[in-house]
Amino acid sequence: MGATIIVRTLETPTVTTATMSPTDYLSSGQVCLALRCLTWHVNQLLARGLLPEPRRIAGRRVWPVEQLPQIRAALERAGYIHPEESDTAEG
Repeated sequence: MGATIIVRTLETPTVTTATMSPTDYLSSGQVCLALRCLTWHVNQLLARGLLPEPRRIAGRRVWPVEQLPQIRAALERAGYIHPEESDTAEG
């Protein structure tokens, strides 16, 4: 079930209406839980320009679920999380 919301982006100062499913986006807290990192890690990536600024709803950042691999890669490059170990690792 989708919800109609009003979205205001930084790129376009006008208000637009969008329909999105609640399962398509995650809050910053949900992203951090999924990637096992701290909120300030993601905030630092944004401040340093290593991640694009996501949409905001009611002043809160919402991240597309499809962006999780990009966020994980940026966290790994910054040294905030360790790369995932391969399931086929020898040893």
